[in-house]
Amino acid sequence: MQITKYKPNQNFRDVFFPKGFNTLFNELWNDEALQSSVNFFRPSVDIMETEHQFEIHLSIPGLKKEEIKIDLKNDVLTISGERKQKEEKKDAKYLVGEIRYGKFSRTFHLPDNVNRDQIEAAFNDGILEVVIPKAEEEKPKAISIK
Repeated sequence: MQITKYKPNQNFRDVFFPKGFNTLFNELWNDEALQSSVNFFRPSVDIMETEHQFEIHLSIPGLKKEEIKIDLKNDVLTISGERKQKEEKKDAKYLVGEIRYGKFSRTFHLPDNVNRDQIEAAFNDGILEVVIPKAEEEKPKAISIK
């Protein structure tokens, strides 16, 4: 029997997929959030691909759209913000405290086949939806010989 040391902040992909798969996966969608820091929380994300676009859905309830920042630089899409803890009540004590507060940042490396100028985002009911349209495939151009 093999005993494996428990690592509470270990990434799900590291546990269930071989390292080679992670490297391939990270080339397309790289997450550089600081997982082990107590000042950061890590919002859950769904990434989907359709024939015409990619979609990123980020679960960040308790924020307003003005508290979310989306940046695109050098084919890297970064979504960041901060969920601030509400003022603690002095006459109450927490029995359970599972809601994470603090800064967050999720980073995604975009593939080459997207239209960066038409990226759109919407925020409804605590879900940020970022739609990244795919670029039209470049068709080969026939060159006539003179």
